[in-house]
Amino acid sequence: MARVIVVVLCKVLALANGAYMDDYGAVYWTVDERLPGDVWSFLRDVLGFHLHEEKWHTGLQLIYLGMQVTFSRAGLDLCLSANRRAKYIAYIEWYLDHDSMSVVEAAELAGRLSWSCNALFGRCGRAYLVPILRRASNPEARLQLNGRLRSALKWWHRWLSSPAGPLTRSVPAAPRQRSVPPAVTYSDASTKFGIGAVLLLPRERVAYFFRTRAEGTANRVGPAKRVPAGGSPSGARPIDFLEVEAAVVADALFGPMLQQAGYQEEVSFVDNNVSLAWITDGCAFRDDVDPLIEDMWFCLACRQAYKWWERVSSTSNVADLPSRGLPPTLPSDWTLHELKGVRRWQAPVNAGTW
Repeated sequence: MARVIVVVLCKVLALANGAYMDDYGAVYWTVDERLPGDVWSFLRDVLGFHLHEEKWHTGLQLIYLGMQVTFSRAGLDLCLSANRRAKYIAYIEWYLDHDSMSVVEAAELAGRLSWSCNALFGRCGRAYLVPILRRASNPEARLQLNGRLRSALKWWHRWLSSPAGPLTRSVPAAPRQRSVPPAVTYSDASTKFGIGAVLLLPRERVAYFFRTRAEGTANRVGPAKRVPAGGSPSGARPIDFLEVEAAVVADALFGPMLQQAGYQEEVSFVDNNVSLAWITDGCAFRDDVDPLIEDMWFCLACRQAYKWWERVSSTSNVADLPSRGLPPTLPSDWTLHELKGVRRWQAPVNAGTW
């Protein structure tokens, strides 16, 4: 039994015979008390792995490079250990308080945070590793924190300070079910009305949408008309800001609904190239836009969401009409619901005093 498990693991992970392994963790259900020893001897004596005996743990829990792993018949839970989390928070607070980070310090912190985000929520936090990695790869960088690096450190501090729930990832023992297709969302904005978005649930053939007026926009509901020189009515936010806000509000509103409905994956469409680039990069280098994007990626990381962003033409954007104050057009066999009273984005209370 032990040999079968190890052979399967090695084949799936493409581990070569005789390769050096600094650490090795196997996920298994202990059928009897001899299994851990059988796995150890087979890895070491038959497959030729170089293992450290003091790093070989068995039982229901183990801590692997600061990641606490809990085993059960249902699967396993990955959680950043409390000690490691406190250590990372202390590092980040020191850098923020002293307004300083060296190249070596950036490289060490980037490695630690990269491991944490890959194990817990994949790509959601990678955008906020980029400023740290840039500092680590620039030997001529000054010690002082620039604005982008400071914002990234504050984002990580906020995530690491979250309750244990968002810092835990559950991996089921059963194979992942792919029978549920991805949910689809569209978001859009208009300087003539405000922001709007549409959520499509293909399994149920049900759609939800909202339309929210933005202050300063023209008092007009209906099809698009020529925008005067300047790009927006007097007092209105620029269209690129409104496009980002529409995507952020849509994620905050639709994300919990998708979790409750059992959807694990989501494809989100935006028709503004500039706003889409800002969203996927995690930064717009603008004081009015960056807080929205950072808040959205924080919520995505806490939900451990599988979300893919894509470009869509304006004529194919289902949310174009809601952004102009009108309901979207859908096939007759879809059921459409409007979510009323949706508010615009509001800044969260930031953790820390930096």
